Formats: sequence, structure tokens, C-alpha cells
Amino acid sequence: NINKKSNGGKTLYADEKSVENLCKYVVGEDGGHSSQEIIGRGEFGVMKSETTQAMATQMLIVQNDYKINQRGGRRMAHMCNCISEEEFGKIGCNEKILMKYFDDCARDFYEMGHQVVYGGHLNNHAEEEGTHAFAHVHFAINSINFNNGKKFHMNRKEIYEKENVMNQQLE
Repeated sequence: NINKKSNGGKTLYADEKSVENLCKYVVGEDGGHSSQEIIGRGEFGVMKSETTQAMATQMLIVQNDYKINQRGGRRMAHMCNCISEEEFGKIGCNEKILMKYFDDCARDFYEMGHQVVYGGHLNNHAEEEGTHAFAHVHFAINSINFNNGKKFHMNRKEIYEKENVMNQQLE
């Protein structure tokens, strides 16, 4: 799913601070995630850094180069891809394979011309059985294309197509 364009009349991710906040959220540095839930993180189009602030700064550079302050609107897109327990089981509940899949999905956004930071999360609802109920990945996508300055946009049909591509990569 992709974030809605507005929240109570306000545009989501419209200020500079929201870039860093979203990056922190997707990689689990927002204080709202347990360390057991986070299985990995990655990035495309920004230099790997120990701090999400540095990665967010690199996204802001692209946004500012394409004059986002004059244009307004969303600075970031936030997408989430959920993996069912059945899908996780098909890959042997292997977190390394899962992170490779998340990496491939993030690479797709980068190849579209957008910087992306992502984080893989597991929710363990069946600890006594030793299995994870589901997994998901959050993508913090720079709304400004680094090749041409155009804004990130996917209509409903394109979202379903992207979902199908991601599902095929999991098989």
C-alpha cells in the first residue's frame, strides 16, 4: 500500500523534517520498534551511512536541486509490502532470503530514478512456536526523481502492476 496524499487536510511528508522522520521510522530508529523486530535495512541512491540523518540530507539535496520548496507538495512516498506467514514459510522462514527480496524491491524504485531507504521488519506473534506470523518492509522513497526532477506518482493500475512484479520476485 502507499500513503494517502493528505492527512486531515495537511499534505503528508511536506516539510524537511519529515524526510528524516520517515527514514528513521522505516529502519526502526524511531523508538517504536523492538530490536527483535528489525531484521535489516538498506538504501539505494544515497551513500550508506550509520545515520539516517545523513541519508535524509542526501535526499534533501536532490529535492532542493529541483526546487521542491517552490513547488511544494510531498517530499516522500511511504510504501509498505507485507509478506504473509505462508509466503514467509515458502522461503523457509529465511531472513537472509527475505532481505534479498526486500533489496530487489527497493532496487526497482531506484531504477525508476528515486532514492530509497528501506527497513525489513518481522512481527513475532507466535514466539512459543518459534515462527513469525508475518514480515513487512517499509520504503521511504524520495518523491523527486534524481534523473529528471519529476514527482513520484503511481496510479491504482501501476500500484497493482508493481505489486505483481514484487510478488513474482518472491517466487
